[in-house]
Amino acid sequence: MAPTFIPGDTVFVNKLAFALEPPARGDLVLFRARQLGNEVIPFDRSADGDRAQYVMRVLAIPGDTIEFHGGIATLNGLPLAEKRLRRIWRDSHGEEHSVIREWIDGRAHLISRSDFLGRDFQTLTVEPGRYFVVGDARSVSLDSRYWGTIRREDILGRPTVIYFASKLDRIGRTPQ
Repeated sequence: MAPTFIPGDTVFVNKLAFALEPPARGDLVLFRARQLGNEVIPFDRSADGDRAQYVMRVLAIPGDTIEFHGGIATLNGLPLAEKRLRRIWRDSHGEEHSVIREWIDGRAHLISRSDFLGRDFQTLTVEPGRYFVVGDARSVSLDSRYWGTIRREDILGRPTVIYFASKLDRIGRTPQ
């Protein structure tokens, strides 16, 4: 989820955040899934594997169409607006990723992308009661482009603040 979250970040989650309103495009969500080796499986698609929780960003909501080409997301026929910043993020393997400001429904957040643009994904219409989620480290994230959409009932809440981090200057940050 870099640059939004980095290894060592621990967050508070508001488990009531979606009690009255469903998740919207651009929302960060904590959701449950299954971990089978290195593979993540939506919770309802397998009884195998260990229970796990992940944080990702909602990119498409029920009824939306979504596709990826050359690393760029297209939502309901329009490419998401983005601006490359003059920042580089290095992952734990030392690989450089460009930091990009992306807008979804007028809300801005940061993503990272390397020269490896990630998986192209043909047009998908999100089914009722399901959400298409992606990691902010788009080049390396294993997300709905690989394993499909997640159910609304598997969304547990919204991360609200980083309360512990290996880099002290991150403590107290509110993820965007």
